[in-house]
Amino acid sequence: MRPSDVIDLLRDDLIPKFDAERTDLDEIDEWLSGNNPIERPAHTDPNSKRSSLRELSRTPMLRQIVEQLAQQLVLESVSLTSGDDIAARRIWAPFENNGLRSRQGALYEATVGYGYAYSLALPGVTPNGGAKILTPTPDAALITFLSPRQLFVVPSSDPFDEWPMFGLWRIPQAGGSTMYRLFDNEGQHFVSADKAGKLTYIEFRPWGGLDVTPIITYQNHGNLEGESVGEVRRNEIVARRYDATVHDRLLIQHNNSWRILAATGLDDPGSVDEQDRLKARFRHDD
Repeated sequence: MRPSDVIDLLRDDLIPKFDAERTDLDEIDEWLSGNNPIERPAHTDPNSKRSSLRELSRTPMLRQIVEQLAQQLVLESVSLTSGDDIAARRIWAPFENNGLRSRQGALYEATVGYGYAYSLALPGVTPNGGAKILTPTPDAALITFLSPRQLFVVPSSDPFDEWPMFGLWRIPQAGGSTMYRLFDNEGQHFVSADKAGKLTYIEFRPWGGLDVTPIITYQNHGNLEGESVGEVRRNEIVARRYDATVHDRLLIQHNNSWRILAATGLDDPGSVDEQDRLKARFRHDD
């Protein structure tokens, strides 16, 4: 593509779609961080006891579900039924060369949580011979795991094509600027954006023989239409109901404890007027 076509594609199509998808992913990320987005009544004082109980009712249920499922997917080694150790080591080599033994857990957590995640494979040796991986060889690959909050992918129009049409990697830079790397079947385009969002084309680097977009998609529950739903969206209603139940129980427990203290005199109202106010509250407090 020409530089002007790349700029138009990013500005008019890919970046707006990326921003829209990122909004939904940020909501999912709140659940994954344990900051459950439970509803807060507008009239509630943020410094009141009721608000503190609401905060206390937050339970990272969905994060625990994601972590438990992701732990079961970790790959520890490769073995072949044929007993060919040389072939097994060759299959395992990309994992060791890219340090994926310790990084794969984050990939599975993103896949299970968001519903999908990506693996990007780039040349592991630069044209001038500089190595980007631990054990460089001419056919080595630099494998990077990315969450959908970092990489936006456009599937191929061919339903039988497993490789995507485009991939857009957004990389925040110091000072508020952004670097975009657009991947297609020809190579990768580098585009920068300033604070105001103005795009500037930098350069193009061809793949050199590779005729596909080197991005692999991992899906949690994929259907025949290419859609995938993560465990957060699948269990969000259950988590909201659980948080609401815990909050109600804490509220009842707190109010009943306060009533017992007042009724037994351990929490002395201090005056006749205050006693009358407490009696009225006992009758009408919900």
